[in-house]
Amino acid sequence: MTRTKTVVIALALAVLATSSKAQTMLEQLQGKDGTKQADHDAPLSIQYVVDRVLARHPGRQSALGYEASAREMIDVAKAHYYPQVSGGVSNSYEKYRSGRYDEKSLQNLDLNVQQLLYDFGKTAHSVKKAEFGDLKAQARTDLVVEQLVREASSSVLEAVRNEGFLSLAQEHVQEVEQLTRLVEQRHEKGASNLSDVLQARSRLDSVQALVLNVEAEYQKWLQEIELLTQLPEVNAVSLAQFPIELNQSCTISQINWERIPEVVMADMAAEEAVADVDLAGAEEWPTLSVQANASRALNATPMYGSRVETAVRLNFSMPFYQGGGLSARKRAASGALRAASAEKSQIRLQVQQRLADQVNRYQGLERRKALLANRVVNISGTKDLYRKQYLDLGTRSLVDLLNAEQEYHQARVEVLNSELDLKASQIECAYSQGLLSAGFNVLALN
Repeated sequence: MTRTKTVVIALALAVLATSSKAQTMLEQLQGKDGTKQADHDAPLSIQYVVDRVLARHPGRQSALGYEASAREMIDVAKAHYYPQVSGGVSNSYEKYRSGRYDEKSLQNLDLNVQQLLYDFGKTAHSVKKAEFGDLKAQARTDLVVEQLVREASSSVLEAVRNEGFLSLAQEHVQEVEQLTRLVEQRHEKGASNLSDVLQARSRLDSVQALVLNVEAEYQKWLQEIELLTQLPEVNAVSLAQFPIELNQSCTISQINWERIPEVVMADMAAEEAVADVDLAGAEEWPTLSVQANASRALNATPMYGSRVETAVRLNFSMPFYQGGGLSARKRAASGALRAASAEKSQIRLQVQQRLADQVNRYQGLERRKALLANRVVNISGTKDLYRKQYLDLGTRSLVDLLNAEQEYHQARVEVLNSELDLKASQIECAYSQGLLSAGFNVLALN
């Protein structure tokens, strides 16, 4: 009866210690102390990494450049509404002298002004096409920002994950080292055989190798963050300042398609294709314009009248035959419109599929959360019982004890994995809905 009470008390103490240690580790990894970024020697918060990546990454500057170019194309299209002024020098030759000049070869200074009067929508459709192109470029910038925020936040998450793995692996090494020393002492006293010693040393080598592998993976992710942030050195990162807005990102009532850059790009591409179809149709209609020109001979003097010749014309032009080019362009524009319309549906389908996968994964992780925590508590008690049975009663083998130690370590790894997988799912859900940059307050950064 006394032995049973002792075992129960030991179990309770072990569970409390385990729960306290796990909670402390999660708080350290997630940065729940609420400290803000002070310098580069302290762990970089996820918000700091995202902000710095957006400020330094060339992908964002490239997207802004494309956006500025598309915006200028609107002015290019609108320019046809205004007078078109041109000039230059021309050279003409007449075999026989005639007209106002006594020179056969004339060099003229010309000035031409042309004003569009009516073109059956050619310019209007060009402007509309350019405006939709600008909106598509803006959506492309938003998509690049979302992708950069996703890449930065996911890199921090993986670095924190491997930091947690490293901490757990080091604790696992300490436990196995302690057990190995205990087995060696028992062997020296004749209480254990040599095979137990070799088995313990073999398991110790295995867990030490695991530490090296995890440490290499951890350094890889820190190096990835160094490259993204363009910092000379990153020693550690944390999930401090993880946006609380993302906690509900996988709880979806209705998708707001206008917030998703991929969908907006597809919509604007379809509208651009519609404008292109209208433009191709308008090009088959006439164009009415007024033209004025002035010309002055540079190397001759007229025999009569002014040296400047002026004329005003009303032009009415219409394409009659251009080798079938206009018809081919209409067909090409119609084909592009069909493709753009189909792509709109395809993008929406892909977003729905991706979001449904992430939501299902998130819900599954939430359901497993309590079970994994209970598993850690149970296997912790099992491990302590096995140790007592191995040392005091001899009813458990060393292999049983080592396996229990390994299972306890694996259970803690799964708890950490589950916790961070929930964060990863929140990031992916927000990204699929176009809400990730808003969650990290990118609008304020802009």
